Amino acid sequence: MYGSISGYDGYDVDAKVEDSVAAKFARLRCGSFFNGTCEYRGQMLLMLQSLLAERFKLKVRRETKQLPVYELVIAKGGPKFLHTKFDTEDDPAHRADPTLPRPARPPCPTDMACWHYYWSMGFMADVLSGYSEIGRPVLDRTGLEGGYYLDLEYAPQRLTAAASTDNAPPAGPAGPSIFTALERQLGLKLKPTKGPVESIVIEHIERPTEN
Repeated sequence: MYGSISGYDGYDVDAKVEDSVAAKFARLRCGSFFNGTCEYRGQMLLMLQSLLAERFKLKVRRETKQLPVYELVIAKGGPKFLHTKFDTEDDPAHRADPTLPRPARPPCPTDMACWHYYWSMGFMADVLSGYSEIGRPVLDRTGLEGGYYLDLEYAPQRLTAAASTDNAPPAGPAGPSIFTALERQLGLKLKPTKGPVESIVIEHIERPTEN
């Protein structure tokens, strides 16, 4: 892991977990550590927090502020997907039995990003919150419960000035933006508003001593 303090000093941090913990993680799935689809992401972040507190004397506090967010809502015309009886990606059964069958994923067109997942609306909102194209936390306000099969194709785009305004960014040359694809393909919409967002404020940090 590589990090820096004040943008100048770099540090290489070598950390090792206990063999029993490593074996447990090896049995779990990790689609992407950064967008929330990794089953042991929360545990790894807690261990990283402990390491930073020990080696960098890091102290933080949490604050909740009203900040720009998106609400995931049902678009005009209603949702364009069906409720399924299958377990969802975030269902506890997957964590208990990672050998359960996963949905088949057809090939994705070149220069496009594709979803072919069984997800709950809450989990999808968490995933969208980590996308640079979105640029804001996403709150599930669909009122839909349970698991749904979500089939989506969109053109990934870099975060632009438009993403930080109340106007969704325009479609890219390779295909629709995720904003457009959500509405046209799934019947869902990202509604800009303000809502409670938890932030982490660094109160204290020090340069670590040499080993």
